[in-house]
Amino acid sequence: MATERQLFDKPMDILREAFVRNRFGESAVFERPDIETWLAGQREAGRPDDTMWGKLPNLDLCVICEGTSASGVLLTCATSVRTDVPLRSAYESLYACLHDGLYANADGPRIKVRISPSETFVFREESGTLIVERIGDHNRHVCVCAVTDVVFAEWNHHRPRWREAREFLCNALGGGIKRERAKAETDFNSAVAVSPDGTKIVHADWVMVSGIGTLGSAHHDEKVRQRYLVFRGDQFQTHKALRPQGEEAFAHCFTNGRDILGEGRTADTMTPQEVATIGQQVETRRKNIRRCFFVPSDFDHALFIDCRLPRGTMTRIYMTAASFCPTPLPDGGIEVTV
Repeated sequence: MATERQLFDKPMDILREAFVRNRFGESAVFERPDIETWLAGQREAGRPDDTMWGKLPNLDLCVICEGTSASGVLLTCATSVRTDVPLRSAYESLYACLHDGLYANADGPRIKVRISPSETFVFREESGTLIVERIGDHNRHVCVCAVTDVVFAEWNHHRPRWREAREFLCNALGGGIKRERAKAETDFNSAVAVSPDGTKIVHADWVMVSGIGTLGSAHHDEKVRQRYLVFRGDQFQTHKALRPQGEEAFAHCFTNGRDILGEGRTADTMTPQEVATIGQQVETRRKNIRRCFFVPSDFDHALFIDCRLPRGTMTRIYMTAASFCPTPLPDGGIEVTV
């Protein structure tokens, strides 16, 4: 019976948390790994950290996901503008005719929202021109952006409902953080390989393990045949391989599998033998390229292969050495010789 080998220095739950925080820090997500700690501080803050709130790329989406209507948010989290007070605007006389239901984002307002029982309008002043948009399904995002600005201004300027505004914005962002955490944890759990620090993962439909031996001999013109173990990707999800940390040891390749599978075939009909044949061809091509540039033959420790198949489908093959895999290997691997 094979002795169990420890691939990772840290428990998998610690690596998962490192992946989640790395996802939080991405520019398209929250741009800071400690977003949860930061938000906890904002829930108690008298005024918002406007520099950070202003660059959150997903804030409007978080507000949308709260599922509250524009009128509901403004009526509970914002203070309407008194139209009998000067608004320092070229369109002051027009705003004065609107009476109740007018909300502004700042003292020298650029954006105003007018709500009534049946409809909502957004007013924007740009370069001396007043732009008015009636909100419907086609431009709901315009209203979300405007309402978010108004509620943020309520908190930032300590208007009468600034605490309600703070609670709404923090809850909206908190909901977005929970959703992003759930997605990141799902991505980590479904990965077949993870880097030593947990920040990088690999998803694949197939895992192809090399380094388990050869058949044949290099003498007497006999072809040396490589032995591989081929697994379906889900067989490695609970027993993950170690993804090489350095990019010099990890290569992302693209190939065409149509010649091997033929027309009419799709990813769900592939056999382990076909997977191994595709992987071995890619590996051989890379070895030949390395020889041309005098790169050591063991340059790659792992290959991630995007393989285009007939009918526009794709499959992903992760090819790695046995030394980067758990011992014992997961059950279900099929030995293939190529």
